[in-house]
Amino acid sequence: KHINAKVIRVEIEANSKDLNNIIGHKKENINKLNDNDKKLAYEYYDYINYNHNKVLSYMPKNSIYLGLIASKIHGMGFKMIEYLKGVALKNNVHEIYLWTDETCDYKYYEKLGCILLETYYISLYEKKLKTFIYKMNF
Repeated sequence: KHINAKVIRVEIEANSKDLNNIIGHKKENINKLNDNDKKLAYEYYDYINYNHNKVLSYMPKNSIYLGLIASKIHGMGFKMIEYLKGVALKNNVHEIYLWTDETCDYKYYEKLGCILLETYYISLYEKKLKTFIYKMNF
């Protein structure tokens, strides 16, 4: 399903096969870049893929995975989560899993009642980032 808002496009995937197809398509596009940008893009791809697989290892079959919310519109993240909760409840799903890193306001998820499942460090562009996996029950 796709939600279109003025500046935001969010993809909600029903299963990991769909998400893996999207990741594969994005990887094909990396090959069109110059060598330096290609190196950076592959490093970022590996970072995303590693975190993606960590989240999937926690998820039972009937749950939703939310990743990479970015918006310059104040309150859009909350609206997105509320929308996802509504979609989830209509489909008898009662859990949302997500990951974030220290570059985001990760404490925000704790304020929303998310449960911290794991904290770990992962390198990206020669910097170690503190990374978090959360679960939201409702």
